[in-house]
Amino acid sequence: MAKKRKKKGLTPNQKLFCDEWLKDRNGTKAYLRAYPTVKKEKTARESASRLLSTNVNVKAYTKARLKKLAGKAQVDQEWVLERFKRLTEYKITDFFDDEGNMKPLSQIPEDTIYAICGLDVDTKTFGEESISFIQKFKLPNKIDVLKALARHLGMFEKDNLQKNPGDALTSLLEKIAGQSKRELGT
Repeated sequence: MAKKRKKKGLTPNQKLFCDEWLKDRNGTKAYLRAYPTVKKEKTARESASRLLSTNVNVKAYTKARLKKLAGKAQVDQEWVLERFKRLTEYKITDFFDDEGNMKPLSQIPEDTIYAICGLDVDTKTFGEESISFIQKFKLPNKIDVLKALARHLGMFEKDNLQKNPGDALTSLLEKIAGQSKRELGT
């Protein structure tokens, strides 16, 4: 009778995969860096997905590291959601007066200034004195921000399963297995 190996913790490659995944949240790239003998992106993508979704040790390790990183950065879901909100709740009247002139930065609400994601500053020199002024500023696309927020909240989960039928099948089989276990009382 063959003995079953008990898995304790992560293998060195799994730990490296997790650490690489935590850097950029790209499972395919993380897998290719952790398992350099794997050359095909498709194989890496599928293996990374399997590790992240089904390996208990990988899930526990990444969850613990994310929690630790969030604590260090003092970032939690509430903080992230507040930042998403700031990126979409600006109004054009926050930036311009009734004549269409840009308001001084001191008159723009702080939460609104947070939404500015780029500035073009011009400097004019008059003799010995230089004056800098904002020529243009860039704001985020609200639709893109809302899509990112919806993904963050898992609102597109059904669509994601439809795009990747393998994941949908896996999800369905897991639900069926869970129901069978409940029916059997295990």
